[in-house]
Amino acid sequence: MGTFKRPRGDPDGWYGALGSPQKEIAAAVRKLIRANAPKLEERIMWGMPWYLGKEKVLVVMATGKRVNLGFWRGVDLDDPKALLEGTGKGMRHVKLTSVAAARSPAVKALLRSALALDR
Repeated sequence: MGTFKRPRGDPDGWYGALGSPQKEIAAAVRKLIRANAPKLEERIMWGMPWYLGKEKVLVVMATGKRVNLGFWRGVDLDDPKALLEGTGKGMRHVKLTSVAAARSPAVKALLRSALALDR
């Protein structure tokens, strides 16, 4: 991750501090989230942007040359394309290595399912 510094409490600063290709991928993820879930609160927690509704819903993580989109209740999501990874009690994530992957219908479907769980 090099010299990336995680600004505390500032989602704009977090996204702005990313290098390429993470910056472009993360921007596409953020746009997808904001378009589909404008009422979720965006907050930096544990050094990453989290999206909160009634509870935690999503987290965006920058790692290596990709971006992971984490789903707090990922174990409860239908995943017909088998995109979700992870072995924790509840959280699962999708590894996004391109802007096209972040914009895919399968990722959008997972996002919408996660939002439905939070209602």
